Amino acid sequence: MLDKFLEIKNPIVLITIGLLTGFTFYFRELGFIYLFIAYIIFSICSIHLKKAGFILIGLSILFGYFYSVEFIKYKTPNYDFFIDKKTMYIGEVIDLETSNKFQRRYYLKIEEIIENNKRIKSNFTVLAKTTKYDDYESGDIIELKGKLKKPKTAILPGLFDEKRFLSSKNIYYTLNTEKGSLVYLDTRERPLKIIETIRTKIIKSNEFYIKNTDNCNLINGVLVGSKASPLSKELRDKIRSLGLSHITSASGFNVSILCASVFFLLRIFFKRKKLIPTLISFFAIIFYTALADFSSSIIRASIFLTLAL
Repeated sequence: MLDKFLEIKNPIVLITIGLLTGFTFYFRELGFIYLFIAYIIFSICSIHLKKAGFILIGLSILFGYFYSVEFIKYKTPNYDFFIDKKTMYIGEVIDLETSNKFQRRYYLKIEEIIENNKRIKSNFTVLAKTTKYDDYESGDIIELKGKLKKPKTAILPGLFDEKRFLSSKNIYYTLNTEKGSLVYLDTRERPLKIIETIRTKIIKSNEFYIKNTDNCNLINGVLVGSKASPLSKELRDKIRSLGLSHITSASGFNVSILCASVFFLLRIFFKRKKLIPTLISFFAIIFYTALADFSSSIIRASIFLTLAL
């Protein structure tokens, strides 16, 4: 294994390995001590084996780590002053995260903070935790009172880490709302409202014709993705135990079938022109990506199919 590694002489490959390792040290929260130990090990290997590549990797690891630290500081909004203070917020509902019989959780883009009759312009997204009676849709402008909180970290390794999950979505605060404080102000027309309407009609149509709830959720998950139509926990656990989780959500296979069908069907009518089938296939991919609510697996497949086109 070491001999194979020593054969790598391309500096771009070595720098990339170091940067990715540095990013991993930061985002996995391994700490600076482990980073320093890794750097010492690579330095010793470089001196002992007389290979400059190890020094290059070590320096790249340090650069990747400190770049991540500075990047997150620059990117992360700092509203710690409002933590645990009852404050009025005005924002736009971006999406519904989860809903159960006790609570609704929304992704809320905060646009204004009202404190001491002063309006402070802001632009950051929080996970707002509201009561089950606060039923709003994406695009709704609402006013609410609540306390800003930092997301919780996992108590034990392997458990769900709310802080890490939300930071992957560029969300660094949660908002615990005061009961009865939410007020609907307005609805903002969003560019993707038509797509959301089509997606809702597809889901409602399947619910009308397929009476079994689990079967309906499974069909909706395959068509528009589990992100747009989440499965129940019981059904999700059953499918996971069978090792068939990949079939329950829209994925690259769906996009490939759509793209191939549109492209080769249009080639029948445009035998000598590839530009028109390619453009229409491209727009079909964009439409389906939006229909699946920009699921990560769909986005990944869409990028590669667009490059192939």
